[in-house]
Amino acid sequence: MTAVVVTGLSGCMAACAYADELPCSGDLSADRPGLSTDTGVLARGCQQLEAGYQLSRDDAGATSSALPLMLYRIGVSDALELRTSWAGESFTRVDGVTTNAANDPTLGAKLRLHDGDGLSLSLLTQLSLPVGSADATSGGLDPSVALLWKRPLSADTTVSGAFTLASISAVGDGRSLQSAIAIDLGRDFGHAFGGFLEYASSNQRGAGFMQTLDGGLTWAVGHNLQLDLNAGLGLNRRTQDFVGFGAAWRF
Repeated sequence: MTAVVVTGLSGCMAACAYADELPCSGDLSADRPGLSTDTGVLARGCQQLEAGYQLSRDDAGATSSALPLMLYRIGVSDALELRTSWAGESFTRVDGVTTNAANDPTLGAKLRLHDGDGLSLSLLTQLSLPVGSADATSGGLDPSVALLWKRPLSADTTVSGAFTLASISAVGDGRSLQSAIAIDLGRDFGHAFGGFLEYASSNQRGAGFMQTLDGGLTWAVGHNLQLDLNAGLGLNRRTQDFVGFGAAWRF
């Protein structure tokens, strides 16, 4: 059911593209890997598909994996893109027993607020749809809003981040406010390689305070394809360690 919903939403968004669309140009800007989101907005008529795999482990030894971690984006104006995302299926293994569940998909939009004077600002709004598996869905429509920023430190180094507020529901337990921050130091190593180091934290009633230190490498394969590797370390007992890989394809 969730996959059908995501496919339908992606098709509706693609129909927003104009027949006289301009070709994609400039450097590819992907929203993966990492826990924050880039300020970049896709050009009008440009589309991008991002996907990956992630394996996580908690302090008790339980493991979980998720794929395809899909994100579909389409530029509809010079400053606005529409998007839909779906983490996909999660597979959790505890004491030798594996269970799987379908996650809730989201709809969203990213709006460029400012791009000049060495500072980029964008606003990301998203809405989670409660159509996942019974043991994975939040059970409600969950909105979130994030202020994204980025500033160059030198010709090959940038600092960026995000501040996010979300209203998260839980089946039978009402709603709670989640706040999150992320700070990212990115570097262009040349020869189509890049990397980043990131700190992220979030706080939510029930889930508690969570902290992660993560980083990764990217490789631009031509003009419209990027491959990536990433890993993260949970800085407290509530937060899982993880490794992952993925790709972003612009067309």
